[in-house]
Amino acid sequence: MIGGTPTSSKVGAPSGPRYPVDADSSARPRSPFLYHYTDWKGLRGIVTSRAIHLTHARFLNDKVEMLHGFEIVSNILSRIIDKSPAQRQKLLSRVKADWEKNFGDFNVFVSAFSERGDTLEQWRAYTPRGGCSIGFSSTELRDAAHERNFWMLPCLYSAFRKRERLSKLLQLNENGFEQAGQNELEFFADNVCSDFMVEIARFKHFAFRSEREWRLFMFDNVLDHTDRLEFSARDSGLVPRLSLSFPVSAIKQIVLSPHSSLDTEFGAEWFLQAEGFQHVKVLHSRVPLRA
Repeated sequence: MIGGTPTSSKVGAPSGPRYPVDADSSARPRSPFLYHYTDWKGLRGIVTSRAIHLTHARFLNDKVEMLHGFEIVSNILSRIIDKSPAQRQKLLSRVKADWEKNFGDFNVFVSAFSERGDTLEQWRAYTPRGGCSIGFSSTELRDAAHERNFWMLPCLYSAFRKRERLSKLLQLNENGFEQAGQNELEFFADNVCSDFMVEIARFKHFAFRSEREWRLFMFDNVLDHTDRLEFSARDSGLVPRLSLSFPVSAIKQIVLSPHSSLDTEFGAEWFLQAEGFQHVKVLHSRVPLRA
């Protein structure tokens, strides 16, 4: 269960936007744009506040996403330990003990983007009553995230790819540990757990692979005085959120959901102009979906 005090410090939690050491994790998006699907209320909130709103992970549509990742890590460590010589077993047992002791205290806030801004599946899933996809410059969005110590990474979907990434990161950390000497066991375990946490924050079920999601996220232990918790109201209760500000120039286009009318386009254009986003192009979806 993900819980704990919202701004407390956790052993093993990532502290920065310190990406794992290999280049794969910090790869640039393949698309010049990253799209955020939302309804009209969401568009108004993002544009007027000039901020992206990240939701606590336990309030996501798929509540088991993070727990799924924790279990993968535990299972991989168990299998590797069973097949390892005694010295490596001792080393990795410390990692596994730290992981299983501390994982339940992590809080992570998440917002989702897609490399695809006009897909039938996502219109149906995220804007069933109408809305749009907001096209951000992938470069400007990542720059805004890194400036505030937020992570932004592509999601991993296949079980093989998830296991491969975790095994690779473990090996990279072990290589560094051997070069530094055998007296830094606590720091080794902490670094491995931190890298694993960054990775599982972007794990997603294989069924969602067509979304080609990029995930913006932030761990609660990195919060400072500029990161103010907000709360949105739902019928089920209050939902904790974080906001990430972005420059006006970061939004490049708005794609209107299928069956949007000319009046919808007119209203969107006037709204954007009134809010200082005159440069944003308003486009219509090409998906032939009826109301």
